[in-house]
Amino acid sequence: MIPPEPPRFFSLDFHLRFFPSILFNILAPKKDEYESPFKNHILIELPILAVVLFIAAVLGISSGLSKGSILGWLLGGLGAAGFLALFIQSICSKAGYRPSFEAFKVTIFFFFVVFGVVAGITVGRLGFDHSLWMRVMDGLAGLVAGYFLGICAGLWIQKLGWIGGLFEALATAGIAGMVIVGIIMML
Repeated sequence: MIPPEPPRFFSLDFHLRFFPSILFNILAPKKDEYESPFKNHILIELPILAVVLFIAAVLGISSGLSKGSILGWLLGGLGAAGFLALFIQSICSKAGYRPSFEAFKVTIFFFFVVFGVVAGITVGRLGFDHSLWMRVMDGLAGLVAGYFLGICAGLWIQKLGWIGGLFEALATAGIAGMVIVGIIMML
């Protein structure tokens, strides 16, 4: 069970007891608790419309830039305006909502942790071309930065509303890609 008030963020109690229990409760939920399959349900039309508008904006603007197409500019502008309107609607749907650790987004947390490690290894490899030991140390420095940023992002992405689910899906794919990049950078 998650306590109602978490300890201070920069305390050992938060990082040694509270946050690991949050991760454990989310990753390994109790089997006997019933959870509605519609708990975090959103209308399927909204994410599909957001993706279609985003693709229209990208294709239309790129067509307008490369070929000077009026129709491309029109399609790109309408797609961008529609996507921006959906983005604003999603954020407004969570107005007054206070993010909680009960709805913590673990995928976003792990994305930032993996991103921090890979960024540290990459900076060590490309920037300084250190030995393997120094790349590991750079990766650990990135791990620490990604850990703290991941906690904040996993908590505050809840304020984005339903569009945060799209970011979660992208983060899942991004984790797989970053693991591959991290392995290549360690070689």
